[in-house]
Amino acid sequence: MVGDKETLEKMIRKDDRLVYEFYDMHSPETSFDVQYGTSITYPGKVGNEYFMTKGHFHNILDMAEIYYCLRGHGYMLMENPEGEWDAQEMTPGANSRGVAELTIGLMFSLVRSIPQVNNSIKSGDWDRPGGMEIQGKILGVVGTGMIGQQVISMATGMGMRILACDLYPNESLENRDDVQYCSMEELLGESDIVTLHCPAGNTVLIGRTAITQMKQGSCLINTARSALVDDQALLTALESGKLSGYAADVFDNEPPELTALLLHERVITTAHIGGFTTESVDRAARAAVKNILEILEG
Repeated sequence: MVGDKETLEKMIRKDDRLVYEFYDMHSPETSFDVQYGTSITYPGKVGNEYFMTKGHFHNILDMAEIYYCLRGHGYMLMENPEGEWDAQEMTPGANSRGVAELTIGLMFSLVRSIPQVNNSIKSGDWDRPGGMEIQGKILGVVGTGMIGQQVISMATGMGMRILACDLYPNESLENRDDVQYCSMEELLGESDIVTLHCPAGNTVLIGRTAITQMKQGSCLINTARSALVDDQALLTALESGKLSGYAADVFDNEPPELTALLLHERVITTAHIGGFTTESVDRAARAAVKNILEILEG
């Protein structure tokens, strides 16, 4: 893959400003449906456009294109000696702050019914549901990677206690008095709010069995992967009162089908916007360019 090193170096100069144009796109030449493409250009400076896409990759049409996947990982496609395309991870953690901040926002939305009250007022009503303060409450964090760590930092800053579960505990967190690693069963049984920040496995993480272990009236937040939860089990738990609320930023299909779960009055949904911030996209673009330069320099 041939790259224009001078052009790439210009893109990461601190006095240059990236210009983003967001749009939907579809690539009929491939079997992939590409959505939410981002074109990065430098008007008057650089003639080429550098494309980043959300979801899957489309065919490379230029000699030096940048790809960024807003689902949580950044990649660049490189041609190997056999003439095949390899996806190389480039910008891990670029969106972690955005996802963590959205998680905190969803937590407040759940415990104070913010979307529901907003809709009530706009409908001409005056519903005033009681809420819950988070100080002193227990937040269960499943997965303590980059996103989970930032969620913990913000939550403890507001006086929450943390129960954490991860196959690979973070040493710096293990030494803190306000963070305790424990089993998944203990986390589910003690947490007032559970938030997921881990990859999906071969089996559902939050299904019927896990929900029976959860604290009565607790809330669940999922900004990680839709495959982590069993939608029908969540719906049953919401209807029975076992769960008081569910917030999701991830879905099996985007946009999602409006199922009974998503239409439930105690479910809050956002359109996979966790990492979709100006700062996250900018960090990803600059990190991707730096990695491309490293690759070109050998």
